[in-house]
Amino acid sequence: MAIGTSKIGVMGGSLTPGGCQTFNSSGTFNNPTGVTKVTIIGRGGTGNSGNPGNAGGTGSPGSAGTSGGGGGGASARELVWCNSSQDFNVYTSAGGNPGSPGTGGTGGATGTNGSPGNAGGPGGAGSAGNPGSAGSSGNSGTASSAIGRTFTAGNGGSAGNPGNGGAGGNGGGGSNGGAGGNLGQRIQPYPGTPAQYNPTPGGPGASGNGPGGGSAGGAGGNGGNVSGYTGGTGGTGGTSGAGNSGSPGGGGGSGGAGNPGSTATYSCEPVTSGSSYPIVVGSGGQVNISWNPQ
Repeated sequence: MAIGTSKIGVMGGSLTPGGCQTFNSSGTFNNPTGVTKVTIIGRGGTGNSGNPGNAGGTGSPGSAGTSGGGGGGASARELVWCNSSQDFNVYTSAGGNPGSPGTGGTGGATGTNGSPGNAGGPGGAGSAGNPGSAGSSGNSGTASSAIGRTFTAGNGGSAGNPGNGGAGGNGGGGSNGGAGGNLGQRIQPYPGTPAQYNPTPGGPGASGNGPGGGSAGGAGGNGGNVSGYTGGTGGTGGTSGAGNSGSPGGGGGSGGAGNPGSTATYSCEPVTSGSSYPIVVGSGGQVNISWNPQ
């Protein structure tokens, strides 16, 4: 709305008093009768703020841990009673070796109970997310104008900085290897007595410490064999943990504030006595029209 401030000079009854009118928003200047020269001081509108930067990308998840190997199979043995010595002859087979992480156990060296499988290693961390892109600059403000004169608007604010990429997720935990199989044994204390045979399979390996979803463990090794009797099979390796999710990217920075419009002064501008003139004022701008007694 226009703001008027009268400046009346005592110059005789035939003169139009001096005065001024300020516009902080668009409106109409009604030129007083008798006034033919005015001074215009104006400023263009302020530029708009820059747009914020875009958020960074989410980090990639970590890889799954390595699964544990299967436990080695146990050996088997047979104890046969001998009449001549009142003792047992012992026949022992080879047991299975423990499996490597993620694979089955294999046949191996002579032993008693099978060895546990090897533990799997943890997965690798995921990579960081890509940074976001910068925001765009703000638009320029609206120019002000009055009585044929234009006042340049301010430029828009600078663009916001891009957000940082999110951190990659941690790798999943590796699992433990499977337990080795237990010794299988056949005992025949004297002829005609049923053999005693009691092999026990090995237990499974413990799972990894990730949230699940990793690879399965290796199978246990087979047990040794004597006279058709076998040692216990090694336990299966534990399932490894899946990788953890990456972190979300950081938010973009705020855009810069818009710049104020340019100020200019025009003196002795001709106007028509008693006429009306449209005044345009951009946001944050201003137009002031003043005149001396005439």
